[in-house]
Amino acid sequence: MAQLLILAGLIVFTIVFSLWQSNNSKQRISEFLISRGASDIVIVWDWSGGDRGNNAYAVEYTDRRGNHCITQCKVSSGLFSSGDIYWRDPPSA
Repeated sequence: MAQLLILAGLIVFTIVFSLWQSNNSKQRISEFLISRGASDIVIVWDWSGGDRGNNAYAVEYTDRRGNHCITQCKVSSGLFSSGDIYWRDPPSA
């Protein structure tokens, strides 16, 4: 019974930690885009698109010129990672 409780606790911790990381990464992506004049930002976690140490996100936004942009990015997601953002199509400065 104690082992089952420990397992359930680990599962809950993993889910909560993943959601926290996702929200943290979305905030970093949003701040990055806003610093480049983007607006109308929509960020969706692509749980199947990530790889070892990275979470993938589908990103839509309007750039400072009024163009609607759609791209993807990955954010390093290790416990001690720097949270670097890797863009498929980097936003223009």
